[in-house]
Amino acid sequence: TVVGSIAGAIPPVIGWAAVDPHFHVVPFILFLLMFLWQPPHFLALAMKRCEEYRAAGIPMLPVVHGFAMTKRQMVIWVACLLPLPFYLFSLGTPFLTIATLLNVGWLILGLYGFKMKDDVKWAKWMFVYSLNYLTILFVAMVIVTID
Repeated sequence: TVVGSIAGAIPPVIGWAAVDPHFHVVPFILFLLMFLWQPPHFLALAMKRCEEYRAAGIPMLPVVHGFAMTKRQMVIWVACLLPLPFYLFSLGTPFLTIATLLNVGWLILGLYGFKMKDDVKWAKWMFVYSLNYLTILFVAMVIVTID
């Protein structure tokens, strides 16, 4: 999933380079946002489909190391997202507020998984949150940049 995250995170860099060939921190941060977002997103899906991966013989993290290790990994990846919005300070306080709240919310949900008894239900919540996270984050970027 980490190798695939590189390919999945490169489109904003390509798009930025097509518009402006000069180096800027924004496409690099967008790359990092998408790169760090993908492992917890995909691991949540892998937890939901763990038995299917096991039956197919695909050595996904939940199959090989179990749900406890997968949860720890997901929380670490989500925690790595926390500082990134502050590098996009040029988008303004409303964006920083939204992005920080989204990051903290996802981290709280991730930590809640250590207390929750139904791992698959928690994985579903994490997966849905990840979809909403990225959508809201990018829509917020668009809205705050409209003149």
